[in-house]
Amino acid sequence: MENNDQDSKQSCFLGWMNLQQEDLTELLQALNLYNNSNEDHNHASDLKQLVYKNIGHYQEYVSQRATLARDDVCPYFSPRWCTSLEGSIYVVGRRMMRQEDRISMKLASFQEEIADDLIAIIAKELQAHGEASAEVDKSLVSLLISLRSMLEEAHNLRLNALKELRSIPTPIQAVDFLATARKLNLCVHEWGRRRDQEHENSIMA
Repeated sequence: MENNDQDSKQSCFLGWMNLQQEDLTELLQALNLYNNSNEDHNHASDLKQLVYKNIGHYQEYVSQRATLARDDVCPYFSPRWCTSLEGSIYVVGRRMMRQEDRISMKLASFQEEIADDLIAIIAKELQAHGEASAEVDKSLVSLLISLRSMLEEAHNLRLNALKELRSIPTPIQAVDFLATARKLNLCVHEWGRRRDQEHENSIMA
């Protein structure tokens, strides 16, 4: 059951990476068409629709992740389907924005208040009875609910930031930004995959 759940989360991520590749191709085609055309105003509507389409794709991905996280949120805090390079970048990225820092502070406070209490309860139960009780299970449920809430908050933060693209002065600037972001994300994933594969090959050699 656990493996199936992990596979579903990994399939969701890989599906998102494939969709980003498709989106990137479409974005680059739109940029090329715009750069080779003298009728900028005729493409504005098409470019806006393309921006909305990309935002919609990310919103669907976030929604799917949130649904999968309801079954088991823990893997999203250390996803095995990401490369080690991606994992390192995510750790650094979480510290870049003030709002994301607020989420990190919330997580740290949560760990101190709830996780420490949970450890104390488990230790007490194991010492007294040799096994954990229903009280431990109840605390674990509270812990997982809080983790899901923080994950959804982080997802919404990123989604809202992406939606700000709609306020960028010109549609072509928004398309250019999306194309650059997609290209960077895909390149980091591919670089990380190659790096991990080379590291694995060197160990086996």
